[in-house]
Amino acid sequence: MSDLLLEQLQATFGTAYALERELGGGGMSRVFVARDNALGREVVIKIIKADLAEGVSAERFTREVKLAARLQQANIVPVLSAGTAGDVPYYTMPFVKGESLRARIAIGQPLTIAESTGILRDVARALAYAHAEGVVHRDIKPENILLSGGAAVVTDFGIAKAMRASRTQDGSTTSELTQAGMSLGTPAYVAPEQALGDPNTDHRADLYAWGVIAYELLSGAHMFADRTTTHALIAAHVSDVPKALHVVNAQVPPALSALVMRALEKDPARRPQSANALLTALESLGEQPVVAHASATASSSNSRTKTAVRTSVVAIAVLAVIALVWFTRRGTPSVVALDRSVIVLPFENTSRDTTQEYFADGLTDELQGRLVTAGLRVTGRNTAFAYKGKHPTPREVGKVANVATVLSGQVRRLGEQFRVTAELASTANDSVMWSYSKISRTSEAFALQRELVDSIIARFQIAPRAITAREATDASVSAQAHDYVLRGRFAFNQFGPGSFTAALAMYDSALALAPRYVDAHLGKAVVLLGYGDGYESPRTVLPRVQAILAVVAGIDTSRADYWATQSLLMANWGWDWPKVRSDAARARAIEPSNLTAKFAEFLARVAGGDARGALATLDTVQRSDPLFPYPQWARFFIYSVAGMRDSTQAVWQRLPEYLRSAPYGDVSEGIAMLALGRNVDAERAFREGEAALGHPSAMRVVALARLGRSAEARAQLKLVEEAFGKTYIGPEFIAAAAAELGDTTAMYRWLDTGQREHSGFAVFLGFWDRPFAAHKQEPHFQRILQQMGLKPATFGPRPGS
Repeated sequence: MSDLLLEQLQATFGTAYALERELGGGGMSRVFVARDNALGREVVIKIIKADLAEGVSAERFTREVKLAARLQQANIVPVLSAGTAGDVPYYTMPFVKGESLRARIAIGQPLTIAESTGILRDVARALAYAHAEGVVHRDIKPENILLSGGAAVVTDFGIAKAMRASRTQDGSTTSELTQAGMSLGTPAYVAPEQALGDPNTDHRADLYAWGVIAYELLSGAHMFADRTTTHALIAAHVSDVPKALHVVNAQVPPALSALVMRALEKDPARRPQSANALLTALESLGEQPVVAHASATASSSNSRTKTAVRTSVVAIAVLAVIALVWFTRRGTPSVVALDRSVIVLPFENTSRDTTQEYFADGLTDELQGRLVTAGLRVTGRNTAFAYKGKHPTPREVGKVANVATVLSGQVRRLGEQFRVTAELASTANDSVMWSYSKISRTSEAFALQRELVDSIIARFQIAPRAITAREATDASVSAQAHDYVLRGRFAFNQFGPGSFTAALAMYDSALALAPRYVDAHLGKAVVLLGYGDGYESPRTVLPRVQAILAVVAGIDTSRADYWATQSLLMANWGWDWPKVRSDAARARAIEPSNLTAKFAEFLARVAGGDARGALATLDTVQRSDPLFPYPQWARFFIYSVAGMRDSTQAVWQRLPEYLRSAPYGDVSEGIAMLALGRNVDAERAFREGEAALGHPSAMRVVALARLGRSAEARAQLKLVEEAFGKTYIGPEFIAAAAAELGDTTAMYRWLDTGQREHSGFAVFLGFWDRPFAAHKQEPHFQRILQQMGLKPATFGPRPGS
């Protein structure tokens, strides 16, 4: 260590620690002993080597190490702290008196089978605990196993992952990190899937490394001792099968030999599937004395066993005290603040099969819904899924979503089984408060969801829930029907005519298997609501949705989504405003944050001409789901059709890029340009957007007319009117085109068509200014408003008009 770095390190610690001596180091760190002046004890400080620290985000490294710092178990050396000295990352751990297993092996005196089994049992205990907490070591080797007080303890949990996850660039260094690959662990103990760079490598890689160490201890040599280069070792792990352990050492019991050889299987699926299973198998072999200290001697196996057990108990007690002191100093992470707010980030699909993406997304969606029902404030789906494929810190997410906690996880599906890992983290300090890991069958998906939700809400001090009517119904649904629903939701969220058709087919398949499956009925209703106005006349879709809701009414009306969907249906196409309000109120009484109900309330305020109330409702939706784009688009649409130039300009600048060219009703960019008086840009946007619309643009007629190109405008209007019989176009946009050309007869013909077709855009007629401004007091226009229950918009003082 350079004098400068030494000074930086000491300056970082101030008077808390006094550096004393260097112990040496491993493959990626240099190790120093320091004195903890506050507690009068020695600690270990590990400094990441300078060549390995290159390209590593110190902040991210510290955050990743904190995930491992929660591990508190007698066979695990806990991490005390992490940080940087200058730009070099470090972490601290308690100083464990004793020696590493590597040093013990190097003595050359073979360990007895009993001693070896004791070490292996302790390591398996450490792995079982860490894996249950969602932490995989990835670099199990004799150097990371310490022998102290008759016990074996494992160090450096999570450090390999922290180094890999915190790299901010592709390394060009020729260091050991790059040669061996941090994701590979140490070549002598690397699992085949790690060696091949499989991104789905999981906890079973640690079990393979355990097997390599077991083979080495019980046979007296590494199983590939004749391979002397990194490449040769890796190739051997991938393709070579070592001799059976009991063949190499006949004194090894056959059952123990078989267990070790199972751990060394090339295919992770053929190994023991958990460290707990490994531990159970070891225990079934019979109690063995734990390893004695290397320097210990005993007159008999009986006295050695008693001494070892006694010292092991003392070692466990010492580590427990360390854990207690550390927990007291950092605060207890298992108690979550009573701010009962959470965002459920999209669970990551870690299956090799990308077609399983729908399963991970579906689990995310269902957890969101169940946590809402359980009483938590859950950020909306759109904001959550904006982080899909990204790995932000909880603190970063919290700043956007305004929540206290972040739930994230991974799902790996293999046939009819799936493995879920999840963790709940604080947005205040990125600390992990709770974690979960379980392998389940797809037929037990609902039970797993309930278990997950009950475990989470317990952290928020919410009492256990009774089984809801929904959960009781779900319990009778087949796994195949549930799978169809997950596929339907996934298809719908791709949003488009093809995806709508696919989603409807999936829901129909689910209902063929489970006719009373409410999620399938409501999912189909939502798809049809999206299909109307955009691709088909609402007049033909309305009765289909009504029929679906009538079926649901006979099954289960306890769900907020039932009342919210019914409310939105009436707001969009039914225009029964008292029912819109009452159904929305019933939905929100069940689920206060239900966004569908809030949208229905927004449309009810639009219908009532209450511009301020409508915009305020959009604000509440935006707060619930900050990255949800529709509230921004709806605000933009109101301002633009109302002719409010400055307000249109302000919201247009904040609108996401993909929504600026959205073919929703007509091309958004063109509508904005018309409102801003930029008619040339408007005409171009409408013309370029016609391919996305799938039909001639009605609003292009308006732009052409305002540019004085009347002949082109009339020809365009004729194309639009002819297209209406072949595809669905919002009649209000055609009416606006006719009005711009001064054809009042055609204008009213199309406004009447919109009313007859139950057009969703007709709800905004009270807000629409030019080109309808000159006609709003006419009896025909007033009659249309009255028949729909609409009132002219009132903004109060009109900002930016």
